Amino acid sequence: MKMSLLMFSLLFSFWLIITESVDWDGLVVGFAVCTLVIWFNHDILVKKNEFPPLTFKRIWILIAHGGLMLIEIVKANIQVVQIVLSPTLKFDQGLVIFTPKLQYEWNEVLFANSITLTPGTLTVEVEHDVYTVHVLDMRNADSLVSWKIQENLRSLEEER
Repeated sequence: MKMSLLMFSLLFSFWLIITESVDWDGLVVGFAVCTLVIWFNHDILVKKNEFPPLTFKRIWILIAHGGLMLIEIVKANIQVVQIVLSPTLKFDQGLVIFTPKLQYEWNEVLFANSITLTPGTLTVEVEHDVYTVHVLDMRNADSLVSWKIQENLRSLEEER
């Protein structure tokens, strides 16, 4: 219920900003539209056990995650460029299946998206904490399984 009220407030505030008026008819239409959006999408709102509560330390960990992702993306881009510009194009693509053992669903989604954002890797499927990832070069498969991003997300879960 709290999340629904928060999302309604955000949507209604956005409505007021984009309509640039506080006329009675605009307020009624905005209220109705925001109510319908929340009602139709109530099942996709964040639930209590899907994400750990935000604290300053967790926010700092998420900011560090963004910086770490930038570094990993640059490193992966360099590796992909080396593969593509190599005159022989020797690479061994394949699927890697592993379990990172993350507790919260949002961390699983964040981890899967982090894998996909990194060039040369693509999260094919996540089912019951089992990840199937396509890797452009299997020589990098071990580094994916023991990736720093996993530890960063685990520290997000462990902080109390």
